[in-house]
Amino acid sequence: MTLSWPVNIWIDGKPGKQGSKRIVPHVARMRKDGVLAHLGGAEWIRIRDIVRYTLVLDDDRSNKAWREHVVGVFTDLVSIDAPLDEPVFVIATFYRPRPKDHFTSKGELSAKGKRTPKPVTKPDTFKMMRSIEDALSGHLWSDDSRICDHVIRKRWSDDQQEGVHLLVWPDSECPVEVRSNDT
Repeated sequence: MTLSWPVNIWIDGKPGKQGSKRIVPHVARMRKDGVLAHLGGAEWIRIRDIVRYTLVLDDDRSNKAWREHVVGVFTDLVSIDAPLDEPVFVIATFYRPRPKDHFTSKGELSAKGKRTPKPVTKPDTFKMMRSIEDALSGHLWSDDSRICDHVIRKRWSDDQQEGVHLLVWPDSECPVEVRSNDT
C-alpha cells in the first residue's frame, strides 16, 4: 500500500512516559529450581539460575497500557505493508490539560494561567516521546533508531482533549531538510 505523507494521526489519552526506572524492594528465597522474588502483595516471580539480582522496573505503571493504546489507534487508522526502514522525521505535539488554578471562577485564564503559556511541568517531552517511539517500533518504523530528526512539543489542551498529535515522514518524502553545519 502506498501511504500519503505525512502520516497524520491523533492519539487521545494521557501520554505515558518511559525512561525513569525504579528498583523494587523485594525478598528473595533460594529454591533448587531458581529464585522466587516477592514484588509486593501476593505476587511472586521465579528467576532461574540467578543467585543475586536487582529488579529494575519502569517508573510509570500505566506506560504499558499507553503503548498498547498507541498501537491500537495506529493500526485502526493506518494500513501499512511494512514498517519504514529508512530515516524518519517525526513531529510530536503532546497536549496536556491545564491545572484548575489556571482559571478564575468565571472560567477565564487566571494570572498564573497567563504567566504559563506552555506546560513546564513533568513529565518531560523526551520521556513521553520514548514511549511513542517504542510503541510504534515494528509498526510504523522498523526500529526507533530510524528516527533521525524530530520535533517534540508540549502544549495546553485548551480547545481539545489530552493526547498526542503525530506527523511522520520517511526521509525521502520529508518537506523539511534538516542539515548540520558539516553537510
